Amino acid sequence: MGVSNLTTEQIKSKINAEASHLKLIKSRTKITKENWREFELAVRIDPLKLYEVPPICIEICKDEKPFRWGTFGNISTIFGKAKSRKSFLVTLLIIAAIKGYFHLIRILLQEGKTKLLFFDTEQSPYDISIMLKRIEKVTGIPIPCYIEVFGLRTLTPGERKIFIIQKIESETELGIVFIDGVRDLATDPILDAEQANDIVTDLMRLSEEKHIHIVNVLHQNRGNDHAVGHIGRELINKSESVVLVETKDGITDVKHEFSRGQAFESFGFKVDENGLPFILDDYQSDQGPTIKKKLIPSQVPDETHKKIMNEVFKIQKEYSRADLITNIILKYHEFGIGFGESKAREFLEHCKNQSIIKHNGKNSKAAKYIFKA
Repeated sequence: MGVSNLTTEQIKSKINAEASHLKLIKSRTKITKENWREFELAVRIDPLKLYEVPPICIEICKDEKPFRWGTFGNISTIFGKAKSRKSFLVTLLIIAAIKGYFHLIRILLQEGKTKLLFFDTEQSPYDISIMLKRIEKVTGIPIPCYIEVFGLRTLTPGERKIFIIQKIESETELGIVFIDGVRDLATDPILDAEQANDIVTDLMRLSEEKHIHIVNVLHQNRGNDHAVGHIGRELINKSESVVLVETKDGITDVKHEFSRGQAFESFGFKVDENGLPFILDDYQSDQGPTIKKKLIPSQVPDETHKKIMNEVFKIQKEYSRADLITNIILKYHEFGIGFGESKAREFLEHCKNQSIIKHNGKNSKAAKYIFKA
């Protein structure tokens, strides 16, 4: 029955029921076999309801055209190797948040939601204070007016997680949260998949409940281009945007690696003699696009396909189609073969046709893919 056929009393009753169930979700009551129906209204997507378009929080403007980085109610991830200037990119974002616009970065904070939180798990208080002085020098505005900053490196991973969650939940005028060193919220970010999933789920829940955007900063593995461990994989899968930072010869390249919207073109920045980052005008990345337009699966030797797929299925024994496509993108990228989702579908079909992988024959959501050793 459509909404237009409901009486006023029925509409009021439905709204009250939805509100009651949302309170249940926010209370973090665990779902069990006995109470699962109590959660049904809170998680059901109504095809007749007009859902609000998430408002833009961070966008990159090139040639007067805006590209979405992140929206309120979502999370994003910055990743790169150690000392690749990830924290300097966060500095640029904070400057833009305070000023509203900084070069090509625009931050659109909403009325009554202008506060920023910054959590750092690695740097000393002195190094964090240097970063804050850089921000003050560029903006000309005292830091305490807009942002609260916390150095958490002396806390245990469990204590960091509790502190961050409780602090975010206690705020009423919060707009953006930055977590520099999100892997340090986990006791074992490499091997513990359940712990990584719990952390990322908490971040998604907080972003939606508090209607904020959370920017996470994460290291790449040494020796390859993959984000660290299970927490890296979870963040890449769940983030609205994933931004890669690489520095070479003093120039830092900022690349929109994955996005739910149209990706922005790479931009670059440098750091001057005073330690202040500045964005380069008319920057052209020399790294080329991730997607190779003429790349076709048959150009890659089948032995390479088998090797990569073997690595994919070491993670888990079977995948749904959607999960397999995500992991194909990530694992081929590790081997230097970059492409997006549409090309990943071609690679999946090629591997299936070459009997490298197979599925259970069902053409539905129940279809599962396995590696054919």
